[in-house]
Amino acid sequence: MIDHYEFGKFVVDGKTYETDIKIINGQVKTWKNHSMSLEDIQELIDAKPKMIVIGTGSAGMVNVSQEIKDAIEKAGIELYIEKTKEACHLYNKLSQQYGKENVAAILHSTC
Repeated sequence: MIDHYEFGKFVVDGKTYETDIKIINGQVKTWKNHSMSLEDIQELIDAKPKMIVIGTGSAGMVNVSQEIKDAIEKAGIELYIEKTKEACHLYNKLSQQYGKENVAAILHSTC
């Protein structure tokens, strides 16, 4: 559960992260980049969730390429792209509804 998000900081299950994060099978991994590549997303795809939520930053400045969208679609995974605050709320809602193992997220903490 994402307890809190603010510019540059997440609190997930009571632990604070001051970087970008990935959540896969309920486990948090740190990630730091101002752009997003297929390589950044591949770990999420390989986990085979039903859904992936991408948080594009507080102002939505991270671009999600067509290559990333196509790879996720090809894998048969539903994709949601939102500004990070909305993505956090959506991740919580979907993971409560479908289970943490069925929802993965990659969330940019700044811009």
